[in-house]
Parts: sequence; C-alpha cells; structure tokens
Amino acid sequence: MQTQMLGAKARVPATVAHTAALSPRVRAVTLRIPDDAGSGYVWHAGQHVAVWLEESGEGSRPRYYSFASTPSGLGTVELCVGDSEDTPPFSEGGQVWLSPPGGRAAVPTPVQTLSLIGAGTGVAPLRAVVQEQTRLTSAPRIALLVGFRSETEMLYAAEFQELAAAGQLDYRPVLSQPSAAWPGRVGRVQSHLGDLGRTERYCVCGKLGMVDDVRELLLAAEVTESELFAEGY
Repeated sequence: MQTQMLGAKARVPATVAHTAALSPRVRAVTLRIPDDAGSGYVWHAGQHVAVWLEESGEGSRPRYYSFASTPSGLGTVELCVGDSEDTPPFSEGGQVWLSPPGGRAAVPTPVQTLSLIGAGTGVAPLRAVVQEQTRLTSAPRIALLVGFRSETEMLYAAEFQELAAAGQLDYRPVLSQPSAAWPGRVGRVQSHLGDLGRTERYCVCGKLGMVDDVRELLLAAEVTESELFAEGY
C-alpha cells in the first residue's frame, strides 16, 4: 500500500470506481480503497475526509467532504460532490489520496428518536446517519427534514422515498423554488422545525447560515448542546 506520512498519520490511495449524477450540479462519487487498507479504514457518520489529487499534496490544497455512507465492508467510500472551480475531476479509474477520517460522530451512541435537518449537499452526512442508525438500532424513529431549491436538485430522493415507504424514515423535503406542481413543503427548513417534535438527538448539516439559524432555534426550544450535532461549511 502506498502512503504519504502526515506526522503519525498516513494518506491512503483510492481509485475512483464510479460516479453518478444526483442533480445537474452534484455527483455521487464511489472510491475504492486497496484490499490491504480497506478493512482498516473505518469511520462514523458525521465524520469527514480530506482528498488530494497527488500523494505528496505539494502544490495542491485538499478538498474536504463528509462521508455520504457508512463502512460497507467492501472497501468503498461514498462522497457527495458539488461542482465548483476547485472540485477534483474524480474521473472513473483515476486515483486520489485520502486522509484518515476526521471530526466526530454525529450520533455517538444509538438512539430511538432522531431528527436530521439539512440543506443541499449537507444531506450527505445525514444519509450516512440514516444508514448507521438503521443498522445499529431496532426500529428507530428518524425524521429527515431537508431543503433544496427545486425538484431537480433533490439529492437521494428515490432512496429516501423508498425508506419512507418501508416505514424506516419520516422523509420531509422542503423546496424554496418549486414548480407549480410541487405538492409538498415550501420555504426554508427553519420554518418547519416546529413540526418535528421532541427527539433524543438532533443533527444539523449544511451551509453555515442555515446551520447557525437552526442551532439557535433548537437551543431556544430547550434542546441542549449535548443533544445536538451541528456542522456547517
């Protein structure tokens, strides 16, 4: 296994196994880690990874992404990648280098009731939370309140709708600029927090402004810091 030492840490090579469009501006990227590293590369929902295009990292800045999946045992990592000027190309068959997982777990211990609040690509770590908690907890009650601009930008919608149909997720998408045919919630996620009810744990992910607004509203509603995970970018 090739590595580049970062003090006591090492960069891990990964091959771009697959990419798929989630919306006109966002892709799902699946990375495969070599067999001799895959079983030891583990993380928790809510953690993030730095990605380099070169092993040494010289002359390039890393890009940071939240894990959009939980460890599968297959040596794969899933990321949710929005297009921007400095986004790595993530061409299938290409190679990138990953840092060890950073950050903290969104849900340190399993809970029975959980509220997930996000917007845009902030839904990626929340997707990982759903995967993690449905694996660790028997019949958890999970509400996912997530905002997008329009129907074409709803990330992982089919997956969440399938979980909702199976009774495993209370899926609540909110659109700020929907078409006239949209039958669901409209506006910003902040306006729909009161519909969630009280739960044991709250996870909030997305743009800093939204995360700060939701965090303040939850604290004002007597949610404690110990019950809250909030990550903005």
